[in-house]
Amino acid sequence: MDALNHEYGGDRKLFLVKYSEKNPNWQDQYIFSVSSPKMKVDLIRLGAIPNKSLILEFPKDIPNDLIRHFVRGYFDGDGCISKNEDRCSLVSTENFCVELSHILQEKLGIHSSIMLCHQNKDKPTRVL
Repeated sequence: MDALNHEYGGDRKLFLVKYSEKNPNWQDQYIFSVSSPKMKVDLIRLGAIPNKSLILEFPKDIPNDLIRHFVRGYFDGDGCISKNEDRCSLVSTENFCVELSHILQEKLGIHSSIMLCHQNKDKPTRVL
């Protein structure tokens, strides 16, 4: 932790989130938060999209041989595998979910469905 604080020039603290209090099957997690106006500008300059979870579209320019790597990376960030059910899911925009659903069906023969996220039809996020 001291090394991270040194790198970011601050005295950041780890925050404990007690998920186990909400559900005994969930594990507690620690959060380390970093914020920097310079980092924000640099990330946007390099292609990061602010508030992407509200407007994200599935990229059209990914070569076919790299789609699986892109999806795996996206799943690492916003995906979930259920222990109790035979399914995995990810959260994204409706556009992203629809496009990925087509790819899964066409290339792998995997049927998927798209559901509302948090039962709220007014928000742009969906679960695939």
